[in-house]
Order: sequence, then structure tokens, then C-alpha cells
Amino acid sequence: MSNDGGGDGGAVVQQHAVQRNLFGIMCTYRRPEMALAYLDLLEQQTLTPSVVVVVDNASDASLAEAIAGRQSTRTEYRYVATGRNIGPAGAFHRGFDELRSIASAEDFIVHFDDDDPPVADSQIERLVHDLSNELAIDPDIAGIGLSGGRLSSRTGFVSRTNPSSRLADVDHLHGGYLPVYTVWALADVQSHDSTFFYGFEELELGRRLHGNGWRLLVHNELMRELVGLYPKKLPRPTLWHQSFSGYSDSEWSRFHKERNLIRVLRREGLWVAIAVTVSSRHVLKPLAGMFRQPKRSWDRVTLGLRATRSGLRGETGIDARYPPPA
Repeated sequence: MSNDGGGDGGAVVQQHAVQRNLFGIMCTYRRPEMALAYLDLLEQQTLTPSVVVVVDNASDASLAEAIAGRQSTRTEYRYVATGRNIGPAGAFHRGFDELRSIASAEDFIVHFDDDDPPVADSQIERLVHDLSNELAIDPDIAGIGLSGGRLSSRTGFVSRTNPSSRLADVDHLHGGYLPVYTVWALADVQSHDSTFFYGFEELELGRRLHGNGWRLLVHNELMRELVGLYPKKLPRPTLWHQSFSGYSDSEWSRFHKERNLIRVLRREGLWVAIAVTVSSRHVLKPLAGMFRQPKRSWDRVTLGLRATRSGLRGETGIDARYPPPA
């Protein structure tokens, strides 16, 4: 692999006689200092995007000014104010629209979440390098990332990949781990569905790509090398334990996640998976804590059933009963 510009880490990648540009989209909301610190870290990467579009769901004037005055010999930064909070799904969709006029079908786009920066200087380059190699073997690969999973069409449960293999096929890539997509694949499905706002938006995108015959890869080998560099996170409680513990997503987050999962299952006609999801996630799980916290448990049942109904009816946008923080 060679970088255009005499090895200065520029964004033009040439491999297997195909020259590709790398672009980036960052989604941010009310974290201007964190977003700018992330961009500083990007400058340290051995391969950086030629253009990074920063989509700001908070339309922060100070962030717009800072990006406008940002100097870089490697990357051009563009700021897009959304005018309102359109969530990560809307932000990545908007960023893709911004890049379509300058990106070619053969190019790559990497997605950035403002609170999950790269943990190694060669992280982007290695993902891009191996994606290029795999595309030379199979042109139907849509992207690569460090983490992803598969949706069970019988249960609606999402499982992670087997980490023992170097690369693994999945049906969606997880955000926050620098997923890199091909422009032609994103264009084929029109990028993210912006109506998904927040919650399972990566699953939604991946399932549409998968349904159109595209492949997605998880780089287990690279993840094994880097996993120790990621911040330690407490293990997520089991569904049963969550009902007896203090663990809880906020109501707005939980509602939109659950509704979006139902929307994905409904769109694909996975009615058995919907039945399992409703009974396990929306009824049995919260009812498990009924004797200890009856009101909280009943509120969760109500929320889950409302999310199910809303998802089955195909409703979109922010539900007025569960608005995100102002």
C-alpha cells in the first residue's frame, strides 16, 4: 500500500491498481471540546481522510468557528450544522450526502463517534489496507470494522462474532470502532435511514446492506491487538439480572432502541423473532423485578409494549412521550 504525497500519511490509497480516496464523517452532539480533541488524534494517524465532515446535531457556533479556523496539511475539515438533533442515523446520512459530490464509487468512508477515538496510530490504515486486500478477492464486500454481530432471524437476539478467526462475516458493524465502508455500497442503500434517529441504527444499515448481497467483515485479529487499549467498561448485566439491579437505560434511549429493533424485524417479516422479542425483552425481563420494584417494572412493561406498537405501526421520529434530553 502506498500513500500519495511521499509517505506523509495522506488519504490517497493505491492498491491492486485501484486508487481510492478515504473520507470521514463525524457525528457529534453537545461535546465540542471532545470533538476537537478527537480531530487532534486523527492528525496522528498514519493514514488520515482527505476530507472529514463534522455533522453537529447541536449546531454549536463555537465548534463551527473552531473547525473553520483549523489548519491541516493532510485533511480538509467541513462543518455541517443540522439545525436540530437528528441523531446519529440522521447525522451519518447527512454527512454522506455532503460527500457524494466529491467521492467516487471506489472510495472509502470511515465513521467517527465523537466519544470513541482511535486507540492506535495505525488503526485506520490497517483497516483500510485489509479492506482493500479483501476487495481484490471479493468486490461484494461493503465494509470492515473492529466489532460487529449477527441478528438471529428466529429470536431477534444479536450475537457477536467468534474472535478466534482473523476475519469474520457479520450482518452489521458496531459504531464507535471506526467502521470503514465503500462508497458504492453506501450509495446502493442510500446510507443510514435517517428516520431511525438513535438506537440500532448500525443494525438497520447493516441488514439492508446484507439484504442487497453485500458482505461486512469484522477484523478480529486487529481487535485482539487493540482491545487492551480501549477504556475498560463494566460488563453489561444479563437480561434477568438487569431486572433486579439498578442498571437502566434512560427512558428515551430505551424506547427508541426497542422501537427501532421492532422496525427492523417488521421490515424483514421476522414475526417469530418479534414474538420472542416482545415476550422476553418487553414482558418477562421487566416482570422479573415486579416483587422488588413493582412500579419500575410495570413502567418498563408499558414502555416496551408502547415501543412494540409504535414499531409495528411504522412510526418514526422522536416520540413525544419519550423525548431526549433538551
